Order: sequence, then C-alpha cells, then structure tokens
Amino acid sequence: DGTRRRAVVLKISVIVPVFNTAQYIDRCVNALLNQDYSRSDYEVIAVDNGSSDDSLQRLARYPVKVVQEARRGSYAARNSGIREAGGAMLAFTDSDCAPRPGWLRAIEKGLSEPGRLVVQGKRRLAARSNLMQAINDYEIAKDAYTLSGDNAMKYYGFTNNMGMHREAYDRFGPFVERDRGADTIFVRTVVDGASCEAVAFCPDMVIDHLEMNRFRDYLEKMYIYGRSRKRYRHIMRTEALDFSDRYSIYRSVIRDSAYSPWLKTSMSAALGLSIASWQMGSWYGSAETALGVKR
Repeated sequence: DGTRRRAVVLKISVIVPVFNTAQYIDRCVNALLNQDYSRSDYEVIAVDNGSSDDSLQRLARYPVKVVQEARRGSYAARNSGIREAGGAMLAFTDSDCAPRPGWLRAIEKGLSEPGRLVVQGKRRLAARSNLMQAINDYEIAKDAYTLSGDNAMKYYGFTNNMGMHREAYDRFGPFVERDRGADTIFVRTVVDGASCEAVAFCPDMVIDHLEMNRFRDYLEKMYIYGRSRKRYRHIMRTEALDFSDRYSIYRSVIRDSAYSPWLKTSMSAALGLSIASWQMGSWYGSAETALGVKR
C-alpha cells in the first residue's frame, strides 16, 4: 500500500470516496464545509474513483482537495486519501451522505475518551415514510446495542460514518482492498488487537444517508450485507446477532416510541423480510465462497 504520507498538521482529515454520485455531491460537500468546527483545523479530501458523470466538475467548485485513484473500490480510494491526509484524526463518510453540523465535533469528543481508537455514529435515512423511519430507528438501536457490547465477534464497521485516530489506522490498517466488508474487517481487527472499549458508538455523530429512500433499497442493502459477510469469512469470521438480540432491540424501540399499532405491525413484518433478505444473501455468498469467489 506504500508508506508515503503527509506530516500531521491538522486536527482532522475527512476522506470521501467518490464514484458517479454527482446528484449528491453538492449536499455532501456543503455539509462538510459548514461544520460547527474551525475551518482551519480540518481538510476535506475527495478521492475520485473513475467517475464518468460530472462528479469531478462539481467538486471543482469547492475548496476541497481532489485525489485520483485508478484502482477500483471505495477502500482503495480511502487508503489513497489517507496517504494524502495531514490530520491527527481521520473521518470517513460517503459522497451520498451529508454529515450534520456537529459531526466533526462529536468525532473529536468521542475520540478524546481514554483508550478510544474508533468511533461510529448515527445514520439517518432520507426517506420520509413512517415505516422507513421506524426501520431506521431499529437500525440505529441495533448499532448502539452491538457497539456497546462485550462480544468482539459481533462488532462491525461502516465507513459512511466513522472516525479514528491516525495511530489506529497506522497500527491496524490499511483497509483491505475488496469490494465490500473491509470496514467490518478493520473494526474487528481493532477490537481483537485492543479491546471492545476501543470502538464506540457515538449518538451525536450524525449523518443523513441521501440515497436510501425506499423499502426496496433497504432490502437490497440487507441482501448485500449478508452476501458480503460470507464472502470475507476467509479473512475474518463474525457472529451475527441472534433472534433474542434482535427481538430485544425491537422491543426497546417500540417501548420508547409513539408508533401506532399499525406501524408496529408493519415494522415487525418489514424486519422479518429484512432478515429473510439477509439470509438469502448469506446463502448466495456461501455458494460463491464454495466456488472460490473470495472478493
């Protein structure tokens, strides 16, 4: 992966891989440039991964550093951006996401805890439907539950809302350059090499995921997650949440909500479908692995 890197001259470097997301670029970059954080203390590095739309032309309008990475894949792009980074802390989001104004401040606060190496935050969906918002509430509760537990095998990662000390990347990185799952591989490497307490969920660290609007999008994402988990198991084995975990999370969400009876029923059915979609992806990923497909 190479050893070239910039000297540490800033508090935070934000790394954003970009691939054909022109429709979201403006919202993403404006959100990053309008953080409740001193502009002189952070930089934004956008890594273009071979976009064929007008993503690059849009990026050129803003005071962000643009890096080109020919190797395809968001993790290759992130590794490339990190080599150009001058921050003592690294922050990651995707170009179809818009961090809220307090995002960088929340990352800094989370990483100030003794022994803390990596923080991950709350991901809000852009979808406006009550059902999708209820599902989003469940997913946020699931992230908080899993990333505050003591079972390292259940930990996972998501680089659309992640922050870390540069020393964590230097010690446990780089990201494995594959199509999916390298964020979970990285987080699991951290908890295995340090402790579960080294990784935390920070609820004030919020991004809006602009792309996911429909229930079908959610089911497709669950399928991808299930498939990816099986395809990287030759690198890192993980343990999925069991039914009792999921039911406990579901119960806590509906207990703390004001959902109507209809919405509770709909949410329960939707989560059942999401588990089925995840399982189908797992079966397909297992079949691919058996055939020797390891990407």
